[in-house]
Amino acid sequence: VALEGLRPTIPPGISPHICKLMKICMNEDPAKRPKFDMIVPILEKMQDK
Repeated sequence: VALEGLRPTIPPGISPHICKLMKICMNEDPAKRPKFDMIVPILEKMQDK
């Protein structure tokens, strides 16, 4: 995965917000991936909607 740049396939029907978050978290550049403490508030906001 790390050497070949492979990423899991995002299944159809996934919420667009979750899809976007997944893509951000799977960025090839580790520096552009959010830290876990940044992900939790995003997920909490999604849960409230």
